[in-house]
Amino acid sequence: MVVPHMSWNAPFSIMPLLLGIDLKHVLLGILEWMICFRLIQMGLRQLNEARQQTLPATENEER
Repeated sequence: MVVPHMSWNAPFSIMPLLLGIDLKHVLLGILEWMICFRLIQMGLRQLNEARQQTLPATENEER
């Protein structure tokens, strides 16, 4: 996460777009959202796996 932030603040420009927006900012924004959603997906998968591991144990205790 440090490298994209460092690139965002770097003085270079890839390609200026309309209204003063640089293509660098668009690409870095898309990349960061993809990383964010991937981290959320990994966390939800961990929660689901933990729930699957504890679910059979509680079912056996109730019987």
